[in-house]
Amino acid sequence: MACTFAGCGEEAKGPPTGPNETEPPPGLNPEPLEDVCDPPPPSVAGLGPMTWGVPEKVPVPFDAVAEPSLAAGEGVVYLAFEVRGPNPGGLLPMAPTDIYVMRREGDGWSEPVNISNTPTPSSRARLSIDAAGVVHALWGEHIAADGRHQDLIHPTSVFHATATGGEWSSPDTVWYATAQLMFLEMPKRLVPDAGGRTHVMITPGVDEANANVPELRKFVHLVWAGGAWSSPRRVYFGHQPDVVVDDAGDLLAVYVEGDPRGGETNYDVNSVFFIRSDDGGVTWSRPQRIVRGGRRAAYDPWIVIGGDGRIHAIWTRDAEDPGVWPPETIEHSYSTDGVCWSDPVEVAASLSGFPILASVVPDDGGGLHLIFHHEQGGAGGRPSRAMYVYRDGFAWGDPVPLFGAEEVGFTIGVARDPRGTLHVALAGEVGGEFAIYYATGRSAGTH
Repeated sequence: MACTFAGCGEEAKGPPTGPNETEPPPGLNPEPLEDVCDPPPPSVAGLGPMTWGVPEKVPVPFDAVAEPSLAAGEGVVYLAFEVRGPNPGGLLPMAPTDIYVMRREGDGWSEPVNISNTPTPSSRARLSIDAAGVVHALWGEHIAADGRHQDLIHPTSVFHATATGGEWSSPDTVWYATAQLMFLEMPKRLVPDAGGRTHVMITPGVDEANANVPELRKFVHLVWAGGAWSSPRRVYFGHQPDVVVDDAGDLLAVYVEGDPRGGETNYDVNSVFFIRSDDGGVTWSRPQRIVRGGRRAAYDPWIVIGGDGRIHAIWTRDAEDPGVWPPETIEHSYSTDGVCWSDPVEVAASLSGFPILASVVPDDGGGLHLIFHHEQGGAGGRPSRAMYVYRDGFAWGDPVPLFGAEEVGFTIGVARDPRGTLHVALAGEVGGEFAIYYATGRSAGTH
């Protein structure tokens, strides 16, 4: 059964099917490499900060939407989002229902298509377009062993669908929960390579009895190739991984985990580590530490490859010792080889509050565009502003509201098209009206 942008038939409304994935074998992380080396040389100039167009309201026929995700190709943009509905008597007043996708060509949007069509809540979609032009959608399903699916805050299983020529496949299984899980860390993104494969990294949940045992948090790598997903291959103990593919086809990844060096007298909560695979994820290098968290824990690392070939890592971090979540600062480091990293610098130091990274995107020079939302006054503070900050290749500028106004941004999706235009979807308020808003931006130096 296939779904098109004209709609989906009744047959598509059953639960997704697919093989249950097996748990990867256990193992211990190797001793991290020492990080004593000369700092990398400075970067090159970027193309300049973004100039944003006027945000437009996307014609979404739903009252409650969240978690927009974008993928942009030549002349076409795909938008995925989750729809939420009332959850009477549940732990959460509103719960996710399904994932919808819209397509934009020219100045118009298609009608939204339900691509998940499941009886369980679907949330946190991710989109990408591979080298052959196939659109991939990944999302989480909230599947509870006790049947109270709508009360699960985080998804426990992961599903996937593809579209070619506007027609969506039925969902297939990426990771399926085989026990009552407390959480599952969804991948930050789907990462296509030049060979037609698509890569993801997932941190599976653990059962309720062991939910707070950090040593059990291991992340896995999976590959979509030839129309099917590989079995998960355990990478290392750690969590919140992010992965990219460089021009040579190597996989580069960052993640956080406590540094085992130092023992109890040198306690470490979350440090940031870098790893590389030159065989498609079959084997990985020993972890290279980028920054030691100590009692100032690091969270949510992102990795990007700049237009000048430098490798950049950006993460959030506790501001005080001992740190207590949520993090209050953003930090950045870069490298030319993944071995020697620059000293971390603070990004958006003028802000006080609680930043959550939405995306970091390189330009074709040495510049970086960072988009995040910022809760003033810490977690639960208001308003939650959508913010933008640019690195010109040498230093970070001052953060500014994303579209030059005090919009409220709850969740943000970002994509870069082949011509260097940045596309942003904001689920939040612009001018006091809640909706999904879409805008594009271009640097002055973009060709």
